[in-house]
Amino acid sequence: MNGLHPEEHELDPQGGYDPELPFLYALEREIARRAHRAYETREHQRLRALREQARTRRGGAGAPLGASAGTGARRRGGKADGARRRSLAPAGVRMARRSLTLVALLCLIGASAYGAGRIFSGGAPSPAAVTQSAFVRVAGGDSGPDRWSLRVYLRGDELCRVLVVADAESSRCSAPPDSHSLGVTSVVSPTRRYVYGIAGVAVARVSVHAGSAHASAPTRPLGAAAAAVGLSRRERWFVVILPRPVGEPDPSATVQAVDAAGNPLGAPVSDCAEGTETQRCPR
Repeated sequence: MNGLHPEEHELDPQGGYDPELPFLYALEREIARRAHRAYETREHQRLRALREQARTRRGGAGAPLGASAGTGARRRGGKADGARRRSLAPAGVRMARRSLTLVALLCLIGASAYGAGRIFSGGAPSPAAVTQSAFVRVAGGDSGPDRWSLRVYLRGDELCRVLVVADAESSRCSAPPDSHSLGVTSVVSPTRRYVYGIAGVAVARVSVHAGSAHASAPTRPLGAAAAAVGLSRRERWFVVILPRPVGEPDPSATVQAVDAAGNPLGAPVSDCAEGTETQRCPR
């Protein structure tokens, strides 16, 4: 304790701790209580050793000059006993210090076991656990030889979208877009490029340019099924299908959000096609 009384360290109830892990506060209180007890034990041993030393000094000074050899032997024996007692005092301090260390370790082990039990038994939500909603299919269709489907779900605070095209699957999670912005991803099949994502409520259409290819598509609401699992009714989805260039890398796509009056909303978003060797494609 380095001479610091536990009373000088005031514990702030729950201060600095996750409110969902109250056992950490209880652990600090228990360690402080046991440290205080060890400190008092050490001080008691130190004061007792000082009293023994004082008695030994008083006994040596008050002995008569004509004391017998037996008295001298007893005095010498008393000095030896005092020396032994003084040598035991540091041992007591070491024992108190080691006891405090052992108590702290045992408390930490017990707290870890208790916290793990609370987390895995369902008594308290784990701060490391990320909740995830069910998958909701919001759209699907055919494009030439491809069959595709779009699903969405919530993962913690993020809105995730998954597009399955034939045997390929693409997914991306991000924060829900604000009313004027987009969350864009794209994936390719052998002959087509699918630019898909989530849009804010003010985005009525998206316009996509990728090299010489251009296409646009309206945004659509996620629907009642999505709202049933906790997804917002404000976000919208889109899928824009472009032909892929023959014998060339897929170029970067530029995606522009457009409002209901046909006005652009914000700056365009650049996107690469997943699974290609596209060059100079910012993410």
